[in-house]
Amino acid sequence: MEELSKPENQKKIRGKMYCNEHSGKTLKVYCETCDKLICKDCMDFIHTKPNHSCFLVKDVASNYKKKLASKNKAMDSALNEGNAHLRKLSTATTQLDRDAENAKSKIVQRQDAVMKKVTAMVKRKAPMLLNEVDLIHAGKRAKLDGQTEQTKVYAEQIYRSVQLSRKLLHSGTEKEILSSQKMMLDNANNLLTKRPAYLKAPVGVAKFSYTSCTHKEPLNEEIATFLANCMGEVDTENKDTDCIDKAFKVKKQCPICYQTYGPLTGDQPEGKMIEKQPVKLTFDNELHTGIKIRYEFPDRIQGSDHPNPGKPYKGTSETAYLLYSNEGNKVLRLLRRAFDQKLTFTIGQSPTAIEDVVMVTDIPHITSR
Repeated sequence: MEELSKPENQKKIRGKMYCNEHSGKTLKVYCETCDKLICKDCMDFIHTKPNHSCFLVKDVASNYKKKLASKNKAMDSALNEGNAHLRKLSTATTQLDRDAENAKSKIVQRQDAVMKKVTAMVKRKAPMLLNEVDLIHAGKRAKLDGQTEQTKVYAEQIYRSVQLSRKLLHSGTEKEILSSQKMMLDNANNLLTKRPAYLKAPVGVAKFSYTSCTHKEPLNEEIATFLANCMGEVDTENKDTDCIDKAFKVKKQCPICYQTYGPLTGDQPEGKMIEKQPVKLTFDNELHTGIKIRYEFPDRIQGSDHPNPGKPYKGTSETAYLLYSNEGNKVLRLLRRAFDQKLTFTIGQSPTAIEDVVMVTDIPHITSR
């Protein structure tokens, strides 16, 4: 085809062609045996029968025209199919490129959504842990501060009594000693009698610590795989990749390490927390200004968030006390928050093995005065 398309060959095809064997003789015969154009003399003397089959060029050309026309029709059909398929390929390529860009955009969006949700959960949990530390610290600190204040008062009384006694011993006259000895001895005996029992006991320090996760570290392979799976999959079908949303709709808890997320709410039944301040309180025979807290829970029926729904429970009334101070008011605010989140009381078994009673949780309270 390339040879035929050359200009010099096209010129030869269009012009008359002459025989190389017989000068001046045109090529009017086609030898089918040799597949060659020949002149009439070649047919008569060289390409003779029966060894050669020769035909007039015009007859052979007419036959080949019909064959070429038929073949061209088939080629046109194949060309149309090829062009149509090229258009389909172009459309498919455009769609593929568009789908790839859309998938990449959605992956980036999902990445941001997963990171935002995980970050939000961590940011919600951290303040809860900090508040829990504040609550424990403030309660224990208030107890230590109260004991410190009482001990300071007692130590000051002892110090003054000892100083007065020593002064009387060193510089007092016999008459002064005789007249003061009963008062001094009574005062000393009284102070020794009032000596708090906790002075000989070791000072209890509330030991609490922070554990990052009960079982697994955040970078544990299983947790990392779970979070990675929350990114979804690249697929030709539209699959639901909102696995974090689904998991937390069932329970606000990590399905891997079971860490709780979101607002922490207990199962405390309906009740009241009544505070009164300032009030006069007596601790260890000493008068103090304090805060009185009254908890009241009536007898009722347990709900769906209680241990035994439908069963009655026994209510209770409890009174707690705090020192009237900045630290005491801080503890009061934390106790109020714990009460509002239903964390202060629960329904369970009392120390005397009575079932379904309202009882205080492990949040520390001073209930005696």
